Amino acid sequence: MVASVLMLSGAAACQEPSTRTSSPHTTPSAHAPTATSGGVPAAVKRYRAPREVEAAAAPVRIDIPVLEVESDLERVGKQKDGTIGVPKKPSHAAWYVDSAPPGQVGAAVMLGHVDSKSGPAVFYRLHTLRKGDSVVVHRADKSDIRFVVDRVEKFDKDDFPSVDVYFPTVNPTLRLITCGGDFIRSAGGYQENVVVFASLAKGGAS
Repeated sequence: MVASVLMLSGAAACQEPSTRTSSPHTTPSAHAPTATSGGVPAAVKRYRAPREVEAAAAPVRIDIPVLEVESDLERVGKQKDGTIGVPKKPSHAAWYVDSAPPGQVGAAVMLGHVDSKSGPAVFYRLHTLRKGDSVVVHRADKSDIRFVVDRVEKFDKDDFPSVDVYFPTVNPTLRLITCGGDFIRSAGGYQENVVVFASLAKGGAS
């Protein structure tokens, strides 16, 4: 929703896994990012959409060809404790329903697990995306929309760029989020978040 205020803090943190792993990349445990409750960046509080926009259909599937990722999309919202829910299935990514539908003016936010107790999860190789790679979103009205990766960045979980990720944009954009960095159980698990920033491709809607 372009004009809505997102009640998110300036940090995102990964869930702590239920079992210890010798290596987060060889014997992984369930893990995906969440956004913690707390203060909302002032810029987000002040934001209002500059114009009315036509609502886009909800996303139902995401394809990332270069990673050979084809995933149905779950829907997640903000929980009672202020955190964003995570996908129930490690093989599924999820669309944060309080963000813009992909293709509508604004930032569409999707997240997914990096790994699970049984092995790599849907966004395991998200950090390997490069500028120019394509991300295709299939929508409920049978239309497709293509985004192109602008950049991929890692952020310490205590320094998550909420404004850059969640701030409503004047053009259709996409953000993909998962966990990354070192896995330190005593410090709460993975220490970083991987964020992919992508923009609508030319002629991206079909």
